Amino acid sequence: MHDHHHDHSSDLGGSKHRLGIALFITLAFMAVEVAGGILFNSLALLADAGHMLSDVASLGLSWVAFRIGQRAAGDRHTFGFRRSEILAALCNGLLLWAVVAVILYEAIHRFYTPVQVKAEGLLVVAALGLAVNLAMAALLFKGKDANLNVRSAFL
Repeated sequence: MHDHHHDHSSDLGGSKHRLGIALFITLAFMAVEVAGGILFNSLALLADAGHMLSDVASLGLSWVAFRIGQRAAGDRHTFGFRRSEILAALCNGLLLWAVVAVILYEAIHRFYTPVQVKAEGLLVVAALGLAVNLAMAALLFKGKDANLNVRSAFL
């Protein structure tokens, strides 16, 4: 019988580092989108900031779950702590649904009481957001097959 164990610790360490960088970048740009959404009366920017809040939570949970998941199995935890990564993915999905509910509520409210949106500022922040998302995808691409949570963050 062949023991099929491979050491992926260098892949995992790099993936954990990339998740940390992605978390910081996402948190910083989320603040930019909140400011832009308020300044330019843009529900689109505020909605994307809400989505980025779920991304921040997702990346944060993924990073913590990654660290916990690397703990070795023992007598009490025969599977180790890998389940933490699965629970983090579940929490991320639930948070995203909560963000959707808030966005839907605000969209319905604005349908009945519209506000003037300052399109120029909205477009600048949105273009920066696209650049940030492309940079994040490039950052997470290498580790997407090494870990479920890195793959989730990449997607």
